[in-house]
Amino acid sequence: MNESIPSFDDRPFKERVELRVVFHKVVDIFETCGKLKEVDKEMLLQEVSNRLKQHMPPQAPTEPSPPVEPPPPTSFADRCLELAAAAPNDKIWKALITIAQICDAEDALADDRA
Repeated sequence: MNESIPSFDDRPFKERVELRVVFHKVVDIFETCGKLKEVDKEMLLQEVSNRLKQHMPPQAPTEPSPPVEPPPPTSFADRCLELAAAAPNDKIWKALITIAQICDAEDALADDRA
């Protein structure tokens, strides 16, 4: 048995024969397609695709996914903390942390005054 052809051993005998015949036909189509000009290949492959789609069960239409909401804008302090996590050295890390702390303190004061 040719190793490139599936054996279909899990199927009944009649179905195995039918599947092997179909498999051989498909292999022949693609071998022939390889010998054609590029334009003819595209046309043939499109026709094969169309015919295969005719035999596929119809799929239920998928519901559109809900629109993705953009994340809320981050505060300047949060952005400083994100940048601090990627800081290349301790000096920059400390500066960004300090800025974030100052911003948080100012926001807290503004909330208290309101």
